[in-house]
Amino acid sequence: MDSITARHHPALDFVRALVRAHRAMERAAEREIRSYGLTPPQFDVLAALGNTEGLPLSEIGKKTLVTAGNITGIVDRLEAGGWVERKRCTQDRRIVYAALTPAGDALFQKIFPMQVQWSDRVLCRGLTPEERDTLTLELRHLAALFQQEADQPEGDPPLQPQEPHHEHV
Repeated sequence: MDSITARHHPALDFVRALVRAHRAMERAAEREIRSYGLTPPQFDVLAALGNTEGLPLSEIGKKTLVTAGNITGIVDRLEAGGWVERKRCTQDRRIVYAALTPAGDALFQKIFPMQVQWSDRVLCRGLTPEERDTLTLELRHLAALFQQEADQPEGDPPLQPQEPHHEHV
């Protein structure tokens, strides 16, 4: 492959477009979330705990975009703000739950609908509901492909290309 072809390869163009879209979305979302006095990871944890009786700390990472290693620090800061409290499981004292306090629930009830409206207005602007559904399915498929690649043990041969996957809504 010559250098000009390599620079304009469709896969690289796709990855660049995807990364640029992600970065732009992150910047816009961060500005909105910080206007509530929270960091994006704090908002993510608060949103995961909303409308629940609480979640084990080990489950929060699975329901959010927050890495498992950062959960404790984020919950610490939310707890210091009076929005979250920790509770030990009565059946298994090794399990620690995080739950919203009344102040945390009030904050969640106030800002979560505002964030949903912002997302609808900004992130979905210019897309029909059908386009959003299709894009969501394709992005989930792409995430699964990346996860499959990331889960390959080092030293294993790379995965062979597969036929494109197209689900229709």
